[in-house]
Amino acid sequence: MIRLARRHAREGFTLLELLIVVAIILILIAIALPNFIEARIRAKVARAEADMRTLAVAVESYYQDRRIYPYPSVASLDATHLTDGLRLLTTPISYLTDLPTDPFSLPVEGSVALHFRGPNYKLVSTTPLPIGLPRTNNVDAYFLYSYGPNLDDESTYGGQFWPFSQLDNPCAYLNSTNLKSYSPTNGTKSAGDILRFGGEYRAGNWCLDGIIIRGRKPGG
Repeated sequence: MIRLARRHAREGFTLLELLIVVAIILILIAIALPNFIEARIRAKVARAEADMRTLAVAVESYYQDRRIYPYPSVASLDATHLTDGLRLLTTPISYLTDLPTDPFSLPVEGSVALHFRGPNYKLVSTTPLPIGLPRTNNVDAYFLYSYGPNLDDESTYGGQFWPFSQLDNPCAYLNSTNLKSYSPTNGTKSAGDILRFGGEYRAGNWCLDGIIIRGRKPGG
């Protein structure tokens, strides 16, 4: 009986052995966890790009019917919600049954200056806002965007000049900056928005004045 108890005692793990096993598990977690997080971000980016392709088809269908794109997404003064032109794609004519949810959207609760909140992707277009403003351009263009993995709005404010033309700029009084496009080659969590352009985006010249594209085509 005593010999059997001694045999069982010898078959157990020592404290050192347990510590070694725990250390190995922690090392494996440290190696695997970053790869898992990176894979999740890559999956979200792929989803955002696929969603914006779907939205672009609906936006172009809307244009074919009305010869104008939906008006831009506009934040409230406290930036807690959107007046969203993309909702025109769901009613009164259903180009989409529902708007896809942006995996990189900001929550509605709270208030952060210069950030649009809400679950949807954002739209910037040459169409005037629905408050009686006159049209000040002759370019039919738009782009869709998501904040991207860094959750920072980098394509809404300032003067973004289109790079394909040397014509006089319709927003010459604004400072020149560039649209910051997300690129995974700079790291999965790199800065820049996920962008998708459409319409006459190479026709003439435009700049981004706040959240409205203003521009001219050659001879316009």
